[in-house]
Amino acid sequence: MYEKFTIVSNSIFEATDLEPMEKLTLMYLIKYNNKEKGYSFPSLETLRKNLSYSHSRYVVKNIKGLIEKGYLRKETIKQKNRYYILDRVQNVPNVQNIPKVQKVPNTNVQKVPNGRVQNVPTKNTNKNTNKNTNIYSSETNEYRLSLLLKNLIINRDSKSRANNCDLQKWCIHIDKLIRIDKRTPGDIENVINWCQNNSFWCSNILSTEKLRKQFDTLYQQMISDKQQKTYMYHDNNGIREFNYMEGEQSGKKFNRKSL
Repeated sequence: MYEKFTIVSNSIFEATDLEPMEKLTLMYLIKYNNKEKGYSFPSLETLRKNLSYSHSRYVVKNIKGLIEKGYLRKETIKQKNRYYILDRVQNVPNVQNIPKVQKVPNTNVQKVPNGRVQNVPTKNTNKNTNKNTNIYSSETNEYRLSLLLKNLIINRDSKSRANNCDLQKWCIHIDKLIRIDKRTPGDIENVINWCQNNSFWCSNILSTEKLRKQFDTLYQQMISDKQQKTYMYHDNNGIREFNYMEGEQSGKKFNRKSL
């Protein structure tokens, strides 16, 4: 006889920033993850029964914690939730056709309460584990703003390490700026343009992680700048003026010779 197993990375068991029930919720989402679709989509009622909760609001609380801590991204389409397990979590697909474990005398088996997952130590020898990639498409604000920062850095320093950055990881920090910090895409874009034209901050803001960490300071300095400076920036139509205080471009075009 054969049984199905879900292999869970030891990093989840050892995560110090997760509550016990958040870990268990994440394990069930890994169990339900669809390898072909790239996301997990169990209903709240299914998770409630799995976790032995009296109400689904406790499931919602766990999922919210996992999202805020960077383990999940949720997408709702036609009132159905899709849960994407982010890169920081090692998502090992379900393993099928494993021979049934040989029975052990009951005297040597530790009893496990009903409705709880038995913690069986496993050794994962597969280093090339499949992970969810390309979660943020090129049409999203997260990807567009990450790419903007990357291009501005490279435009100033062609040998910058930003050439080899992982844009998907950069998108996670932009996502947190919008979703958790409640910053608008327009404010983020203005701050990116401003800081990359500032003689001090341009050499300090070299990733979206650092951008989010310093965003409050950057924003306050930007709006308090009384010089009303106008900067040049590149787009598909050439080089344009950008007034970061007004948050809009002048529409005036420049050619490279005039600059």
